[in-house]
Amino acid sequence: MKPLRIELCFKFIRMVIIIGLFSFLTIGCGDSGGGGGDDGSNDDPPAALITWYEDSDGDGYGDPNSTTKAVTCPAGYCSSRSDCDDTNQNIHPGATEICGDGIDQDCNGSDLACPITYAPQTTLLLGSWYFYFTIISFWEDYFYLDTIDEDTNYDGYHFVNGENQFGQPVAACYYSSSNYWALLDPGTIIHQFYVFYTNGTNILSGSCYYQVDPDTNVFSRCYTLGGNKFSSTTSTPQIQNGDLILSEQMKMEEVESQESEMVHIESIDDSILKQYELLRKYAESLK
Repeated sequence: MKPLRIELCFKFIRMVIIIGLFSFLTIGCGDSGGGGGDDGSNDDPPAALITWYEDSDGDGYGDPNSTTKAVTCPAGYCSSRSDCDDTNQNIHPGATEICGDGIDQDCNGSDLACPITYAPQTTLLLGSWYFYFTIISFWEDYFYLDTIDEDTNYDGYHFVNGENQFGQPVAACYYSSSNYWALLDPGTIIHQFYVFYTNGTNILSGSCYYQVDPDTNVFSRCYTLGGNKFSSTTSTPQIQNGDLILSEQMKMEEVESQESEMVHIESIDDSILKQYELLRKYAESLK
């Protein structure tokens, strides 16, 4: 009986040793720093969620108003949020912009304006012009036209402006409905209105110089106008401003000395009157 008890005692002691060793090994598992237990407090943190933007058209640029969050990019999404039209793969930052179509292809906030192409009848006016005519005396006038305006007349041709030999503003334009050019020099005492035909070099026959009273719109008769375009770049010779009024005064007196030379507005061709009024209105905007 006694040997049995001793045997049982040894078995018990051995079992206690095995259980203790097992417990020691289990408690130390997963905690290299010597902590205890598997409570998850020292596991790696979860990966951060990233915002992704829907790319419906597959152009690599996403819709800033359609998002999702995920660790990695889901199908149909991308990291860019700069698409301004996610229904069209030809519209995105860096896309080729088509001017004047009302569409912002490159997402810069506006459509590209097309460069303005001017009619040759308009660009022909640019440069320096020499006009001459005779009332009683022989008169010479010089003009330098250097700026094409964005405004157009009723025929769709752009106004061109510049200055006379006194440095004062003048305005000109081409009129396809009448197939001639016109230049208005709106003076202090009189308006001088030049209606002319040209081949781009010379003033052709049928061209006229008119003197107009700015208060009454009374026109002089047509005085035959001649001249030429002598440069495409050189400005006109400058005369002191003090001579401007003297020049106008002398021209006016020469016309007034011939009462039959003045005609009322009703006698002027409608097209000429129309061009004059249009150029006058535009020239007033230059002052």
